Order: sequence, then structure tokens, then C-alpha cells
Amino acid sequence: MKKALLLLAGLFVFVHSEAQDRAMVPAKLANRPAAVPKKLRGDEITTSSASPNITRTAKTATITSDLFPETQIGHTTYDLQTNSSICNRIVLNDDGTLAAVWTNSSTGSNSNGFPDRGTGYNYFNGTQWAAIPTARIESKRVGWPNIVNLNNGKEYVIAHNTADTKLQLTSRSAKGTGAWTEDLNTLVSPSISGNWWPRMVKGGTNGNSIHAISITYPTGAGGVMIHGQDGALCYSRSQDGGATWDRINVIIPQIDSSNYFGFSADDYAIDAKDSVVAIVSGGNVHDLFLLKSTDNGNTWVKTVIDTFPIHNYIDTTMISDINGDGVADTIVVSDGSVSVLLDENHKAHVFSGMTRMLDTANSAHASYFPGYDALLYWNENMPIDSAKVIATALDYNHDGIINLPTGGGNFPFGTYGTGLASFPSSGIDANNTIYLAYSSIVEFDSIANNVDQNGHLFRHTYVKKSTDHGMTWSLPSDIYTDAFTEVVFASVARKVDANVHLVYQRDDVAGNSLQGSPPGSTDPGNTHGDIIAVAVPVTAVGTINTGINNITEQNYAVGMYPNPAADKVTLTFALTQPERIKVIVYNMFGQNMGTFMNENQMAGMHNLTINTTGYAKGIYFVNTIVGNSSNTRKLVIE
Repeated sequence: MKKALLLLAGLFVFVHSEAQDRAMVPAKLANRPAAVPKKLRGDEITTSSASPNITRTAKTATITSDLFPETQIGHTTYDLQTNSSICNRIVLNDDGTLAAVWTNSSTGSNSNGFPDRGTGYNYFNGTQWAAIPTARIESKRVGWPNIVNLNNGKEYVIAHNTADTKLQLTSRSAKGTGAWTEDLNTLVSPSISGNWWPRMVKGGTNGNSIHAISITYPTGAGGVMIHGQDGALCYSRSQDGGATWDRINVIIPQIDSSNYFGFSADDYAIDAKDSVVAIVSGGNVHDLFLLKSTDNGNTWVKTVIDTFPIHNYIDTTMISDINGDGVADTIVVSDGSVSVLLDENHKAHVFSGMTRMLDTANSAHASYFPGYDALLYWNENMPIDSAKVIATALDYNHDGIINLPTGGGNFPFGTYGTGLASFPSSGIDANNTIYLAYSSIVEFDSIANNVDQNGHLFRHTYVKKSTDHGMTWSLPSDIYTDAFTEVVFASVARKVDANVHLVYQRDDVAGNSLQGSPPGSTDPGNTHGDIIAVAVPVTAVGTINTGINNITEQNYAVGMYPNPAADKVTLTFALTQPERIKVIVYNMFGQNMGTFMNENQMAGMHNLTINTTGYAKGIYFVNTIVGNSSNTRKLVIE
């Protein structure tokens, strides 16, 4: 459905850090475009040239960590675990056992189309993980597995079968043991091209309902239109542990063709608790929205979280023109990487990476900005279009700049089609504390020279928490200390006990081997990924762990976006203790343009938005005073 996207090296859009504000990236980098495949990129490669043979430098990753207990539970040559949102890939059971899945290929490559691709599965019996698997659990090629362990003891995995172009259910009667049964006939697609990229969770008052979502194969990948939509988002349900399914790939009326032209791979997530089900979807051509059912999936209510300004946008025939002047506008949008979590009161908590899109219709491509740096949070107690920023890239050395290497081709980091802070995944514990994992780049250190063989910065995975239903959030904890390692695609077990249980992928090259034309050319040298299970103690979440530098926790952190600004600028404050906030804006002549006060703010994340419509174009200085500390940064008004 979507046009191919152009990576605009535009880190000139919203970029700030948890530690301090981030300076503008040079225009030479900000204005450098590069073509990448569309959002369906990399999933269904059949034939291609092999990736270039890259000689590895001496700075290969040391795959070790001394922070938390972790185990390598898998290894895969297919290293793209999602196009956008994280799959539900790990389950913590009441008896302390764990089950994890991932898209696996033991011997495949870009040159042969990964013929052995399928579900990698591993099980923790309460004492140890099983041996690393060498084969998939299915008999044919599949991808994008999600797992549930039902209260009746059954274990279900859903994936899309590329050999038969169908959704596949693979199950067994007891978790962790026994033969798998494959089912390709139950979840029949409304499209001759099949349904793909599924998500699945358990629910129901007895814990034996199964809820699944997926999309029909879009035309851009070789599929067909279905019921007026190009990539229809469909819902399926079983209320008896998978014995029968009374909803099979139905289109929920609130998101039919009268509302949206279609959806793209992985731009959605699902959660369920008791008889409440929540679906969230985001993307760069439609609203970020929530669908919620309180009757186990019978009826739905839709809430728009972040409004896309053009109704029922068709990216093949329309341009991103908001005001009707015939000129394409740049629009802040969800990057499609979303997560949703229902708390103990069945309230939905939504997370989304963000980016900007620009569609000029001058070619088959739209554009997005991979340097846009904001991860948004929203819950049902918040109004529409009021989501707040709770995570960005970290300023490790506290110099007010996200330092970037000068090499690395078009971009100084591996590309995934998302913003800089993205891939959210969430869980909750018995005390109703919410835990969030996400990934972001590790700032460049000129002394450590922490880049891969392509000159790209690595991404790490960070975890933070909220003890007050999302009102405030802790500072992030980096789960990995080695700056020469890519740590991405972290999936959080929904249930959190004394630990936040995650499964993630890591290797020593930034990015993945599936992007570019030919595949692998965008981030060359990727040949594998190690699948890691880690238990992060909940007591460790909320303190910043050492990475490439020894990070000293400050009493506050300030971010400012967008910069340059037009009609408004937002300052974000991360407070580790209650503080008084004062902001003064000066022009180039030292004149006070406005003073803004926030008295007695509690610890956590806070936003302050300043209306700049009356400001003349030019350079201004924003002085922030938090407690007894002061900081000044430059603001450009365009």
C-alpha cells in the first residue's frame, strides 16, 4: 500500500536527549536523502545478490554483559524481527517458566532466500533454558511468530506461512514439551493473497480466549485490494482455547474503507486482560488510534490518539498538503512502532515512536526523517492529541549534544525505518508498575570510537518504569554495557515479577541484512543475530547504567523541540526529584520575550509548550532554571 520511503537524513527535526538539550545536526547531513524500500521491506525476500563481502575491523563486539543474568537462547541469520512494532515473543507463566519465539534461519542467507526460515523456540523450565535450537518448529517456511500460553496449559504460536500464503497456527497440549500440531485451514483470509504479519494475545475471564490481528497482503508486495482497502487490518478470536474460532479475519467497522485506505506491515499491536481487548495502530499515513472492546471482542470503541490531518489519505494519489495550497507539508506522525498495555483497571496505555513524513507525489517515494527523536506516551485519561514525550536518545557525556560520527555514508547509524527512539514494548507487575523497553542510538564517543565497520552508531535497549499509572516516568536504564554491540528488537513479557523478562537480538553490526537494494547494501556486513533472554531486576530499573562513559545521574534533564521552530516550541523536563522550573526566552539583543513558570513539579517527565507565533524569524536563547541549576540553549524561529 505504501510508497517506498526516502530516508531524509533530517536530524534537524526534533532531537534531544534525556541528559540535556541536543544541538542541531549540520545541514550537510540534514539535507542528504537516500532511498530505502517501503514499510514492507525485507520480509519476503526470495532471491537476490549476496551482501558485499566486508572485512571486519578490529573493533568487533565483545558479546558479554555483567549487568543482568542473560542467556543466549538462539542464533539466526535472518536478522529482521519486525518491520515496525515488536511481536509478542516472550511469555512469563505463573509457575516461573518462560517461553520465547523469534524468526529464525539457521543456514539461510539473502542469496538463497532463507529457505529454512521459521519459528525459533526456546523454553525456560524454571531453572535453565533449553539448548539453542537448530531447526524451526514448522514444516514449511514461516515468519513473524507470536506466542501465548493459555490457562488450560496449551501453547499456541501464530505466524504467516509464506509457502502457502496463509496464517498458520502451531500448537501443542502442554507448554514446553510435546509434538507441535500445524493448522493452515482455520484462519482463512478474505484475500486470495492471504493475511500476514500477525499479532496474538490471550484473554477472557478464564485466560483461554485467543485474540489475533493481521493485515491482508498489500498491493505493493504483490497482493490485492480487499473490501476497498490496500492492507486491511483484520481481527480473529477463539473463546475456547483454540478449539473453535468465532471471528475469523473480520474487519472492524471503525477502521474499514470509509475511514482508512489501508495499513502496513507491523504498524499495530494488541493486548488483552480479562474480557477487555485493546488494539492500537499507527503509521505515517493515518491516525494513531486505539480500538477497545469490553466484551471480549464483540464490539469496539475507537479513540484517536494522534490525528493525521488528512482523512482517509491515499499515498498513491495524494500529497501531504494540509492547508490546500498545493504544496506538500511535512507532518509529524507515528513511525508505526507501537505498543499497548492494559493496567489493573483495564485502562489502555499506548506508546509510539515518532517521525515526520513528506509526500510530494513527484515520484513513487514518500519521505520520512529517521533523525526524529521522540517516543510518545498516552493513556485513556489524557485528551486527544495530548501524548507526551517520555524517551529520547541519551546524551551520555552531558555536553548538550548528541555527538555523531562523521562517516557512515548517508546516515551515522543503522536504519530500521523508524525514529531514533522506537521499538517500544511494555509489561506490568503485581504492584501495577508499568515497564517500558525501547531502543535508541548510543552517542558517539571520539575516544572509544564506538562505531561498527560501516561507521554506524549502535543502538541499545533501555528500560524505564512508571509507578503512578504513567503520570511520571523514571530515567532509563541501559540493559547492556558494551558500546560495540547492537541491542534491538526487545520484546517484554507482559507479566513482570521480580524481573523484567526480555528477549532481544544483538550482533556487532548496526542495522540489519534485509534492507537496501540489493538486500544488505544499506547496512552491509550483517550476517547473523544472537537471540538473548535477559532478566532485568525491577530494582535496577530507573538508574542509568554505565555505557561508553560513566554516566552520573543529574537532578534534571532538559529537551527542546522542534528546533528550528515555527508556531510553538516544547521543552521536556526529566526530574529525578521535585523541583521548581523557570524558563526565560531572550532575543539576540537580550530582551526578555517571556517568562514561564512551573511551580513544585514532581519527579518524572514534564512538558512546557511556548507559543512562538508572535516571534520574528531569527535566533533566540532559552534559559531554563531548575532548582539552583541554570542552562541556556539556542532556539531558531523560522
